[in-house]
Amino acid sequence: RPLPWSSSSSAPPPPPPLSGSGVAAAAAVRQPAEVAAEADEDPWPEIRLSATPMGLADGRNRAAELQRRGDFDSVALLWDKLWYLSRRCAPPLAAEELRRLARERCEVLALLERWEFVERACGQALGEAALEDADSARVLLWRARARAERRGDLAGARADAEEARRRSKGCASGCGEELEEETEELEARLRELHEQQLEEARRCTEPLPSASASSAARASTVGRPAPRAAAPAARGQWPAGPAISGTPASAEGASEAVKRNQAFFNKMEREFVATCADDGWDEIRRGAEELENEPVAVHWQGQWQQIPADSDYYNVRVPKGFVDRQLRRSPEAIAADAARDLSTKPRRNLDELRRVEEATRKAVE
Repeated sequence: RPLPWSSSSSAPPPPPPLSGSGVAAAAAVRQPAEVAAEADEDPWPEIRLSATPMGLADGRNRAAELQRRGDFDSVALLWDKLWYLSRRCAPPLAAEELRRLARERCEVLALLERWEFVERACGQALGEAALEDADSARVLLWRARARAERRGDLAGARADAEEARRRSKGCASGCGEELEEETEELEARLRELHEQQLEEARRCTEPLPSASASSAARASTVGRPAPRAAAPAARGQWPAGPAISGTPASAEGASEAVKRNQAFFNKMEREFVATCADDGWDEIRRGAEELENEPVAVHWQGQWQQIPADSDYYNVRVPKGFVDRQLRRSPEAIAADAARDLSTKPRRNLDELRRVEEATRKAVE
């Protein structure tokens, strides 16, 4: 069912093309940072929505359709517009409806991992929506994850996590258990990010060799054979490279980029390893390697002997299920063909065909 984008039911005005970075949501006239600085301006004026409950429902449908199409940057910007309209509804929006809109907005943005939008949306929800303890605890956990992923603010993220844990104590048993599980998952992610920061800081702070040391090293290697190439990096690890040094600003920028790339690489590696373990591919590979490495022996002249390595046995592949290299007919089949006399073909008996033809003719007449 086409959504009522306009009176002519056409598609919404397309945003400008997105850049290669999914974080920089260039799906509107303004960048997200400018939207945050200009909170009193419409985040997406090209989309016409009325500041009424019906207009908010229409905007939710549009956001769901954009999410189905995979345009996540436009989804984030449209949710910003819905929040902008919710604060300007006439008559004012009910408190329960405002809480539901704030919670749903934060949840969708966290699911899409648009951390810049998540941090701003959670701050607005906590400050303006008067959330209940369970909802505010979840919003605090989402904001903690956004702080850690976007800016590496682990201290602020842990402060939000502690506040979320404190607020979850007054919730019902089932809700409290869910919040505790989400808090533990967040703690695991924060520990992983902390280890990545330490590793990157160590790599970025290692000093480069001085020019005199480099010249001495080059002079000492004159006339020597070239060293062997370094072993390739293990699967799941970045290849070793020269240390990075420079100003703190350059180190911080390099650290942020490397952390994001390493986190994505680790996630893909874990998913691949889990998939191979679940579908049995690792077991198949182990079985194939055992067959390849197992020595092959044949029974020849009353004793078992190893097949020479240059034998055609290792070059010829026969169909599975056959133990011989040449497919021959069995002696029984050859004898049966020889016993049959194929010189004259037997005559066909057409009596039954004639009877059916006569009966059909009589029935037609």
